[in-house]
Amino acid sequence: MIETHPQITVVTVTFNAAAVLEKTMLSVINQTYAPVEYIVIDGCSTDGSVEIIKKYEDRLSYWISEPDRGMYDAMNKGIDKASGEWICFLNSGDTFVDNQSVEKIASELQSSDIQSLDIIYGNILIENADGSYREKIAKEPCNIHRMYFCHQAAFTKTSLLKIYNFDETYKLSADLKFFKQCYYARKHFLHASFPVSVYDMNGLSNINRQAGLLDNIKVIKAIDKGWSKYRFIFKLQCVIWWQKLTGNVRSILMILPPETMRKSFEVGTKINADAKQNRIHTHKKILQIFASRFWGGGEQYVYDLSQRLIQEGNEVIFLSKKSDIIEKRIAPCGKLYTLSLKGMLDLRSAIGLYHIVKKNNIELVHIHQFKDTYVAMFAKLILKGKLKIILTRHLIKKAKTNYFYTLMYRSIDKIIFVSELAKNTFLSTRPSIRKEKIAVVHNSFLPKKSENSEVCNYRDKFNIPKNDIVISFMGNLNKQKGLAVLLQALADTRNKNITLLAAGIASDAEYERYLKQLVLSLHIEKKVIFLGFVDNTTELVQQIDIGTVPSVLQEAFGLVALEYMQAGKPVISTNNGAQKEFIQHNTTGILIPPNDSYALAKEIDRLIDNKQEREQIGRNGQQYFDANLNYDRFFKNITHIYE
Repeated sequence: MIETHPQITVVTVTFNAAAVLEKTMLSVINQTYAPVEYIVIDGCSTDGSVEIIKKYEDRLSYWISEPDRGMYDAMNKGIDKASGEWICFLNSGDTFVDNQSVEKIASELQSSDIQSLDIIYGNILIENADGSYREKIAKEPCNIHRMYFCHQAAFTKTSLLKIYNFDETYKLSADLKFFKQCYYARKHFLHASFPVSVYDMNGLSNINRQAGLLDNIKVIKAIDKGWSKYRFIFKLQCVIWWQKLTGNVRSILMILPPETMRKSFEVGTKINADAKQNRIHTHKKILQIFASRFWGGGEQYVYDLSQRLIQEGNEVIFLSKKSDIIEKRIAPCGKLYTLSLKGMLDLRSAIGLYHIVKKNNIELVHIHQFKDTYVAMFAKLILKGKLKIILTRHLIKKAKTNYFYTLMYRSIDKIIFVSELAKNTFLSTRPSIRKEKIAVVHNSFLPKKSENSEVCNYRDKFNIPKNDIVISFMGNLNKQKGLAVLLQALADTRNKNITLLAAGIASDAEYERYLKQLVLSLHIEKKVIFLGFVDNTTELVQQIDIGTVPSVLQEAFGLVALEYMQAGKPVISTNNGAQKEFIQHNTTGILIPPNDSYALAKEIDRLIDNKQEREQIGRNGQQYFDANLNYDRFFKNITHIYE
């Protein structure tokens, strides 16, 4: 035990904090412990702080007012000037609990093995709204994702800080990095079990809470290793996510009362009451969420599945972004709600979905893109887990492995991949998701029955010559779908008696103009007909000779190819996606490399020249569809997952 009194340095860092600086300085100056060296580092304040410092400069060991690069630069200046054996940072706004705080710490040091001790820290007091104080107990020495004590209540060996200093690359968490380094270096910590300082809740790190947490994550990434690193970051990401999610819930609820929200979201027509009463409910009340405001293969997937679910006695409710085409298609089927569905931070949609689920007693939500899962998570959280979330993955993308997505994977009950390729690509990054949550269900196609007696005869409507071979393209008019490659191939074919029917709409008007200009520049304007949106594609496919899927990017499955196969039409498809899982080259279809207009033109010419082969490939594809990809099989697999 040491009988001498160790010298202690207290440093106050301040910038434009005149309103609280004097109480901090008096808190130090009035300490009863004599060997206190007091240093004040000011960042060139302009609010009267310098005048306050000068008022007490005869009680200071050192002070300066000059520009700095931030809080930790100023703290490092204090370290450089410190001559005490121990140092504490009591920045502007913070105070010691009483005039004996430093003396109590010195007493602890004297009664301990001071030679082996490196850091001693105590508890803090936090002021309540009514002016009373509560004590926050510091944790025992440990390695966690945040500070387990406050630096305002910590006294560190000055020699240790002169070695490490505070890392100025961190704006709010350099102290966390320093103390983590000390922990990993096996420095000796001592917890003094009494309050040392009063913590200012208006300090820089407290009013910039989320920025501080993000800075903590940077520290953890740099310092921690192994499982601890990922566990700490996950916890911090959850805290950040929760703060963002709940921070504005109260205001949103005040702005949008539940009853008002429910009324504003419903835009579709209600199912006829008598029909609803007569419906036999053999399963669940299901909410289907459309991924896009446009109509494509994914939307047709949702539509077909929902139609079959309704036929089997289920009740299906729909949710989408505002979309005229979806509203028109869904109106005869049931309720359609609209929300903005902007993703994780869209609290309005999260609360809206909760009310939709609550009002309609929804048991299961079927989602078709990951970002909508965050919205469903909120409803599931409020309902205490009494909501099943199913996600169908219609894309080929690697799984994201950050901590938001890990949290999301935990909330999902099942992820359905439309192909083995989609599943394997997703899992290639080793996301944290249990194997039993993963399923592969190949897509299928449900032929559409004409709703009116008049069938559109495309040859008659567009005066297509009888001898022309009709080729079709169906899909969104975007670069990824490869229509431009097909147009080039059409110009390169030997056979000139060809008409291309291109069905689909463009989300990008500029790209649509490009395609039409390309037709003119290739001099094939007499061969190409842009149909726009086609409601009954089954009717169209029945009148063509060859179907094409010239996608440039990987297709997660390729519903359009299935539609051709189901109708017994030969399909020419690129081979860069999951099409290889159900198209056998030269047997059930033809596969070509993507972006290869020469190969596509060659195969078009081959099928035109060989009618018998063309028809045989069509029959083979149809037989394969009937045996392996029929809708009954698909529906059975999906409803099994629903159960």
